[in-house]
Amino acid sequence: LAELKAISSGSNTQCPSRPDGESQPEMPQSSASSKAQSVSVVQKAVGSQSALPFESGKMNAAQDVSDEIIVTRENLAESLKDKNWKVRKQSYIFLKQILAEEVAKNKDVGSIESDTILPNLDDKVLKIVCDANANALDFGLRFVLDYAENCSNPTSSEEARTLTSSLLKGNGFASSRANTLKLASSLALKLMEVGKNGTDSVHSVIEVLLEEGITSRKPKVVISASSLIFNACLDFGAAC
Repeated sequence: LAELKAISSGSNTQCPSRPDGESQPEMPQSSASSKAQSVSVVQKAVGSQSALPFESGKMNAAQDVSDEIIVTRENLAESLKDKNWKVRKQSYIFLKQILAEEVAKNKDVGSIESDTILPNLDDKVLKIVCDANANALDFGLRFVLDYAENCSNPTSSEEARTLTSSLLKGNGFASSRANTLKLASSLALKLMEVGKNGTDSVHSVIEVLLEEGITSRKPKVVISASSLIFNACLDFGAAC
C-alpha cells in the first residue's frame, strides 16, 4: 500500500493528458491583428502619396509656364539669332503671322516691302534658310516660302541667285526629312516663278544649282539639285 501511494503521488506531478475531442485554448491574437492593420494602413498611405494627381498637375503647369516663349516686334530681331532653337522657331512663326497680316490688307502679290515686316529682313532671310536645327528650319522655310511669294525683293533675279546659294549652304537639300526637302525644293521653284524679268530668275536659280548644287560634296545635295533642275524643265519648259 505504501508503494502504491508513492506511485499515485508521483503521477500527479506530471502534466495531465488532454481527453480526446477537447480543443486547445487559443492564444490571444490582439497584438498580431493590430500589427497587420497598422501595416495595411501604412501601405495605403504610401500608395496614395505616390499618385499625388493634384501635385503632379501643379508641377506640369509650372513647367508649361517656364517653357512659354513670347516673341514680340520689340524682341523679334534678337529672337531670330537666339541660341535656343525653340525661340528661333517661335520667331519664324511670328514672322509668318506678320506677313499674313500684310497680305490681308489687299496688297498685290509680290508688292510688299520686306522692311515693313522687319528692318533688314532680306539679309536675315539668308540666315533663316541655313538654320542648323531641323525643327526650326522647317518653320523657317515655311516663312521664307511666303516671303518669296509676297515680297518684292525676291522677284529680283539677283536676289533669287543669292537666296538659292544660301539655301544650298544650309541643310534643306541635304536633309533626310522628306518635308524639309520638299520645302526647300518648293522655295527654289517659287523663286523661279516669281521673277519679274521674264526668265531671268529661272536662269539664275538653275545656274546656281549647276555651279554649287551638282558640284556639292554632299551626295544628297547633288541628287536634290539634279532632281530640281529636272522638275524646273518640266515646269518652265524651253525657258530653262
